[in-house]
Amino acid sequence: MRELLLRYKKQIIIGIIICIFIIPFIIHVFFLISAPASFLRALWTAGDVLTFYGALIASGLMIFGVFLSIQYAQQQYREDVRCRALPYISISKLQTEYESPLLEQDTDDFFNNSYREYRLQKIYFIMKSGIITVKGGLTQVQQKLVDKGGSQIVSLLPGITSQVANKMLSIPLEVENNGNGAAVNLRIGLNQKKMKKGYLMPMNLVTTEKLYIHIFCEDLSQEDIGEYDFDFIYEDIYGQRYKQNFDLIITDESSDEKLRYGTRIALASTQIKLLEDESNEQTKI
Repeated sequence: MRELLLRYKKQIIIGIIICIFIIPFIIHVFFLISAPASFLRALWTAGDVLTFYGALIASGLMIFGVFLSIQYAQQQYREDVRCRALPYISISKLQTEYESPLLEQDTDDFFNNSYREYRLQKIYFIMKSGIITVKGGLTQVQQKLVDKGGSQIVSLLPGITSQVANKMLSIPLEVENNGNGAAVNLRIGLNQKKMKKGYLMPMNLVTTEKLYIHIFCEDLSQEDIGEYDFDFIYEDIYGQRYKQNFDLIITDESSDEKLRYGTRIALASTQIKLLEDESNEQTKI
């Protein structure tokens, strides 16, 4: 309703001026002019005409008020229906537990590659030298690195091994739709700020359904440090598009003097934004 009033603001102002000032002035002028013929002579006074005109204006305003009330009620109904179908994505960081590192020779075994069809339930964002790729799982080496808390055994000399701590980044997340409706055509993207955006292929996430996401980096480099946009773009069942953004901040707190490293991770959510225009995001996978 507000948009309607703003759109026709100029016409409304002109109409009010005409009704309040111009038309009463015209009535006043007509009653000052003598009628050229007897049948044109009015049988009522100017006050009677103004009273009748005032009643018409009041009736018109009452009808217009009823019209605005109906429009407002319909708008509120549509908004209530939209909210009942509005998805809301929430993220819960999973707790981690590491095995105690043991002095054992590591291997370079990977999972065997084989064709299979499955519904995407686990997403792995793999960072390496500022480049983010999307995988369906970790290699055995990467998984073992996660199990050992970033520690691995390297061979220095024949028969001599050493335990080395990598600057590993491991953020397991659980995404859940806590809204009232399904998230249709859900697209997820993890991108560095001010960089070209890339998103996963669309998927659907019904209410109370959960999705596992893991952000992983074997050894953080300077290119991996910075701020990221963790975006969720989806539609409700009525086709309205929304964007929900989480800010991911990775800062390096390394200290060479203490011979240790540290990485501070902050994950903050911002409000849902209703997308009015279609966007041209790049699809990553």
